[in-house]
Amino acid sequence: MQGGGINYAPQPAVYSVTSIDSYARTVRLRAADGRTGDVYVAEGIYDLSKLKAGDKIRVDFVVPDATNGKLSAASVWPVK
Repeated sequence: MQGGGINYAPQPAVYSVTSIDSYARTVRLRAADGRTGDVYVAEGIYDLSKLKAGDKIRVDFVVPDATNGKLSAASVWPVK
């Protein structure tokens, strides 16, 4: 708990890549249930030039906090 609330991030899972914005370093992902969301991938986490729409990747997330509330990847692995 932090600041009287609970910090949470999505559970690690496999997602489908629907689009990549290399300039903003974001990847739009689709979950198995159809929900989509944009995830920030910092330099050094994964080389976005290796991704294309339709790829499957496993993502672990950074827990958002008061200084950075955007959904960010802690690690990314390609799934074969």
